Amino acid sequence: MGFTKRYVTEKITKSYLNESNLGGLFSPKVDAFVFVDEFSSKVYELFKEGHSDLQIKLKLNIETNN
Repeated sequence: MGFTKRYVTEKITKSYLNESNLGGLFSPKVDAFVFVDEFSSKVYELFKEGHSDLQIKLKLNIETNN
């Protein structure tokens, strides 16, 4: 049995976010996520809190404009 890990970058996260498919990126089948930047980590935290893809997009847009 293997250990499944996924490296998550800002580029990958934005790609899944643009497709409204964060559930595919943050699949429960993955044993560990390795975040290589703050952006991806923040998106993951919002996703785990139950925010929708659209809510995450809006929240990050608001934060980056402040």
